[in-house]
Amino acid sequence: MAQGRTPQQARAVGTLGRPFFAFAPRPDGFRARCAQEFAAFNTARGRPATAPIRDGDRARIRSDLARAMFAEAYGRAARDTRELSGFLARVSRPATTAVAGYDLAFSPAKSVSALWALAPRAVAEQIEAAHAAAVADALAWLEDNACFTRLGTDGVRQVETTGLIAAVFTHRDSRAGDPDLHSHVAVSNKVQTRDGHWRALDGRVLHKAAVAASERYDNRLEAHLVTRLGVGFTDRSGPKRGRRTVREIAGMDEGLLSAWSSRRRDIDARRAVLTGDFQRDHGRPPTAVEAIALAQRATLETRGPKHQPRSLAEQRATWRREARAVLGGADRVDRMLGRVLGARGSPRPRVTEAWVRSAAIQALDIVSGARATWQIWHVRAEAERVVRAAALAPAEVDVAVTRVTEEVLSPSLSVPLGEPDPVVEPPELRRSDGASVYTVAGAQLYSSRAVMDAEALLLAAAGCTDGCRTDPAMVELALLESTANGAELNPGQAQLVRELAGSGARVQLALAPAGAGKTTALATLARAWTAGGGTVLGLAPSAVATAGLRACLGAPCDTLTKLTWCLDAGHLPDLVAGIGPTTLVVVDEAGMAGTRELARAVEFVLGRGGSVRLVGDHQQLTSVAAGGVLAEIAATHGAVTLTQLVRFTDPAEAAATVAIRDGDTLGLGFYLDSDRVHVGDLATCAEQAYAAWAADRDRGVDALLLAGTRELVAQLNQRARADRLTHAAASSGAEAELADDTRAGAGDPIITRANNRQLPITATEWVKNGDRFTVRAVRGDGASTSSTRAPDGGSPCLRATPPSTCSWATRPRCTAPRASPPTSATPCSAAPSPGSCSTWRSPAAAPPTTCTWPPSATETRTASSPPPPCHRPPPPTCWSGCWPATAPRPPRPAPAGRWPTPPSSCAPPPSGTPTRSASPPTTASQRRLQKNWRTPPSACTPG
Repeated sequence: MAQGRTPQQARAVGTLGRPFFAFAPRPDGFRARCAQEFAAFNTARGRPATAPIRDGDRARIRSDLARAMFAEAYGRAARDTRELSGFLARVSRPATTAVAGYDLAFSPAKSVSALWALAPRAVAEQIEAAHAAAVADALAWLEDNACFTRLGTDGVRQVETTGLIAAVFTHRDSRAGDPDLHSHVAVSNKVQTRDGHWRALDGRVLHKAAVAASERYDNRLEAHLVTRLGVGFTDRSGPKRGRRTVREIAGMDEGLLSAWSSRRRDIDARRAVLTGDFQRDHGRPPTAVEAIALAQRATLETRGPKHQPRSLAEQRATWRREARAVLGGADRVDRMLGRVLGARGSPRPRVTEAWVRSAAIQALDIVSGARATWQIWHVRAEAERVVRAAALAPAEVDVAVTRVTEEVLSPSLSVPLGEPDPVVEPPELRRSDGASVYTVAGAQLYSSRAVMDAEALLLAAAGCTDGCRTDPAMVELALLESTANGAELNPGQAQLVRELAGSGARVQLALAPAGAGKTTALATLARAWTAGGGTVLGLAPSAVATAGLRACLGAPCDTLTKLTWCLDAGHLPDLVAGIGPTTLVVVDEAGMAGTRELARAVEFVLGRGGSVRLVGDHQQLTSVAAGGVLAEIAATHGAVTLTQLVRFTDPAEAAATVAIRDGDTLGLGFYLDSDRVHVGDLATCAEQAYAAWAADRDRGVDALLLAGTRELVAQLNQRARADRLTHAAASSGAEAELADDTRAGAGDPIITRANNRQLPITATEWVKNGDRFTVRAVRGDGASTSSTRAPDGGSPCLRATPPSTCSWATRPRCTAPRASPPTSATPCSAAPSPGSCSTWRSPAAAPPTTCTWPPSATETRTASSPPPPCHRPPPPTCWSGCWPATAPRPPRPAPAGRWPTPPSSCAPPPSGTPTRSASPPTTASQRRLQKNWRTPPSACTPG
C-alpha cells in the first residue's frame, strides 16, 4: 500500500497461493437442516436465531432430526442404536474437507518434566532451552527430508520446497494439571517451491517421517540435557507391557512419576460416565464433536477447586507440595534432586567402524524381525534408538545415526526391491539428492538378504517331490478307523489326509480356515503316517498352539522358537534327534511364524531327509515378519485347501465367516441381522459387554469377555473381581500383586503371560502364556498356589508342585510325577466320557490282558497295580480282507509305557458286514463299493 498499490494488489502479493476450497453443505442436507432447527428453537424462545444453545438441547435436536431423516430415507424408524448412529455419522460428515495444516506434538519423558517442575529455576530454564533446541532440530530435519509438494497432472512430480511454515505452542501441564512440558507445532499446509510458487504440502512423506522425527527429538533432547546439566539416563520398562523401554533420567523417584501419571484415569472415568449418560438420554453415542465436548467437561469436573489458571510460579509451588507429600518431606525431594544433578558421567563408547557395523546389524535385526520389507524411515527411527541406547558423546550422535542408517541400507545388509527405472531424467527433472521427481521420497522398499534367501529356500523346497509316501491302504485304513471311532471326515478332510500323506512332497502347504476340521484331519494323518512305519513330530509358533497340536497328533511337539534357538546354539534337542527319511514334521499355524524362523526349521528337517507339512491360513492374522510366504507357496506350487466349516451348527453363520475371511462385506449382514453388532463410545461398549458377560456368568454360562487394550482388560478384571467379592460368602484372604498391577486372591481366575518350562503341570505340559488358572491360596510371602483346568476341559487340579494326586471331573488323565511313579493310590473320580483313553506311564508294570468298557465309576491305581483296562471303546477288527465295521481290531503298536494286546487270531467279520475277495472287483458296482481294494495280507498283523 505504501508503494501505491491498490488493496486488491496488496492482498495478491501477500496471498500464499490459492485459498483453501470451501465446500458448502447441501441445502437439504443434515447440516443445513440442523441450522434451520437451531434457528427455530431460538426463535420459539424469543432469542436471536444465532444465539448459543445448551449442549444437551443441541444433542436432542440433532437426534430428533436424524430420526426424522432416517424415516424419510427408508420409510421406517431406525430399528436400534446402531442404525441411528450409523445414519447420523454418514449424513453429518462433510463430503470433502480441505486440509489446512498438521499438528505435531513433542513431549519428553515424564522424568524430564518432573525434574523441570522441581529443580531450581536456573536448572528449569536449561531444561526448557534443551527442549526448545530439540524441537527446532526435529523441525529442521523434517524441512530437509520430508517437506515436498506435488506438481503436474494428478501431482505426478514431487519437488522440493523452501521449508515449513509452523507455529510452536509450548504447554506446561497436562489436562489433569500434572507437570508436562510439551510443545504443539501447527504446520501449515502451504509451502513454497524453489521457483517462488505456493503449493500444498505433500503429507504422505510427512506422515512417513513422523516416527523418525519423534525419535530424533528424544535423542537430541537427551544429548542437550547431558551437555547442559550432566544428568544420566537409564532404560526403564515402557508404560505398557511388551512396549519398548523408555529412557528416563536416572535417580528420579518412580513413585513420584507414577503419581503424576495417574490423574488421567480420573478424567477417563468421568468421561466414561458422561458418555454413558449421553447415550442413555439420546439413544445414540456422541458424535466426534460431541465426544470432544464431553472430554472437556470431564476435565473441568475432575479438577480440584484450586485448579484454576495459574502462573508458572504458582504451578511450581503446587508441584513441589505434591512431591513432598508423595516422597515424605522436603528433605527427600532435595536429596532426590541432589542425586540426579550430581550424577557422575560414565565412559562413552567411541564411534568406530566396528561399532557402526555392530550397531547396524542390531538395528537391522530389530527392523527385519518386525517386518519383511522396510523403508528408510523405519531404519532411521531404529538407528536413532540404537544410538540413544548406546549413550554416545552428544557431539557424535548426529554422525553416528547417519552412518548406522547408511550401513543398514548398504548392499551388504539390505537389498532394494523392484526393478530399476531404465529412464534417465535430465537434471531439471531431478531433486537435489539425484532422485527423479517422478518418484516419492523415501518410498524405496528394502529387504534383507536373509529374508529373501529364506523365502527362496521355502519356495524351492515346496517344489521337491522326492519325500516319503505313505501306503494308500494305510491312509484308507486310518480314515475308516476314524469313522468307526465316531469322527467321520468330510470329503475335504479326507482328501487333505490323502494328499498330505501320499504326495511325496518334501514341503507341502495346507490352507484351512478356522473351524474347518483341521485338528481332526491332522489326527487322522498322524495315525496313517505312523501306521505306515513313519514317525510324526509337531512344531508351532506358540506354546499354546503347541499344546493343542500335541493333543491332536498324539506325538512329541514343541515351539519353532525353541528349535531354532537350540539349532543356533549348537544344541540338538531330543525332539528332533531322531528325524530321518520317514519323519513327518507338521508345522501348525505356519502363517504366524516368521519367514527366517520357518526356513531355519525346514532346512534342518530336509537336511536330515524328513518331510514338512505347513498348515495354516494365509488370510488370518499373520506374523509381521512372515512376508506372505504362504501365499507365495500357494501361488507357485498350489495348496491343499479345506473350505467346509464344521465348527458351526448354523450353516448361515459358517457361510458368513467364510465370506468375511474372503473380504466379502456381505458376510457382515448375518451379524447385523442377528443383532451381534453394537455401537457406542469405548466406555459405553465396555459397559455393554461387561453387562452381557455378567448376565451369562449368573446363568452359569462360561462366557469370554475380550477387550482391545491391556488397560481396558485390567479395568474390566478389577470390576469383575469386585463384583465377585461383593457376592462371595467369605473374604478372599491374603492377596498377590499381578503383572498388570491388579491383585488376586483365593478364588480369582488368572491367566499366565509368559512361558516357564520350569513349572510343570503334567509330565508333558508346563505353564504357558495364555494358560488359565484359579488361585487356591496365597502364602504369606505373596506367592500364590494356583490351579488350572484339566487338558480336556475337566475341573481344576492343584499345581503348586508336580501333583501326587489328581481329581478330574471328566475324562481322567492320571499321570505320575516325572521323578517316579506315585507312592500312594491315585484316585480318578467319575467315569470318563466315551472315546477318551487314560495314559499310564509306569513301564515297570505288567500290561493289562483285557480291555473293558465302560470302566467302573471309581478306580484306584498304584504303581504295583496298573489299570486293567485302557479306557476306550472296543477297537474294530483287524485288517483281514474284510471291510472294518464294528468287529474288534487289535490296536496299533503303542508307545513305550502302553501295552498293546494283539489277538491270537483274526475274528471273522460280523454278519451283514460286506466282504471282499482276494481277487479284484470286476463290475462297476463292485468297483464303487470296493474302490480301495487291495490283496489282503496272509496273516493278521497288529496295526
